[in-house]
Amino acid sequence: MYFFYVDESGTKDTEAFGIGKNGAIVEKDWLYILFAISIHKSRWQRFEQEICDRKMRMIHKINKATGEWFDLADAEIHSVVLRNTKQKNADRFFKHLQNSEMDYITEAFYNSIQSHYMNCFAVIVDKRELYPNINQDYLHKRTYEFLLERIEQFLENYHQKQKGLIIMDNSGKKLNRSLALKHSHFLKNGSSSGLKFKHIVEMPMFVESNLSNGAQLADLCAYNCYHAIKYNKPDYSYFQKMLPSFYNSPKTNPEKFDGIKIFTEKSSRVQDVIREALDINKKTIELLKPDSLC
Repeated sequence: MYFFYVDESGTKDTEAFGIGKNGAIVEKDWLYILFAISIHKSRWQRFEQEICDRKMRMIHKINKATGEWFDLADAEIHSVVLRNTKQKNADRFFKHLQNSEMDYITEAFYNSIQSHYMNCFAVIVDKRELYPNINQDYLHKRTYEFLLERIEQFLENYHQKQKGLIIMDNSGKKLNRSLALKHSHFLKNGSSSGLKFKHIVEMPMFVESNLSNGAQLADLCAYNCYHAIKYNKPDYSYFQKMLPSFYNSPKTNPEKFDGIKIFTEKSSRVQDVIREALDINKKTIELLKPDSLC
């Protein structure tokens, strides 16, 4: 069995533009990303142990220096703490860590992508190009459908005897139920493109992210995609670290890049960032044709 940890970055607000206080049109957050990262069950325990060991070393060090006691739930790595000094200093655990100690923990996460043969999947939504009258529920349903399609294709192409369990952060009873209903609908009826889901387990699993290193890694990776695309940084180092692990189609169809779905296909600006990122990384990833990115 494969575990697929899913997280998002950006907002599901479908409006890319709004009206400012002075009546002028202002740009809102125009990007939304739904991301998944996989790990086989045989590697899950070692992955967890590697991350927890590093966290516990820091916990013991802080305990010895300050007398304060923390547990693993206090050492939740999330992207906002890493990128925002104010948020870091406000966190009761991470405020005690130097930047080098933060790097010591996050290194373990990023090294795991390669060492445990993880695969990445992303649905990238450019809200500037959305069709009129799309609401948040429809947007989330479509992005989740696109993500499930890529996971199903990955399992069908490479691991036909394996099943895939979707694991997501606990978002509360109402949102969890909404997602579970969408999941059930797709498994029962297939996707709108006619794909049947033969390898995905019937219900997603919801976890507390502060106790799930897989969920924390998905959060980091989702933000890396967001950062590289939102700020037009195809050379963003953390995004570049992930690129070799994005799922790609079998060599029988080498021009199709199944790991990333850009929605909608009209978003040439997102395609440009992905294309440039691939070009930078061409020593480890086969450079793909522009029309194969969607």
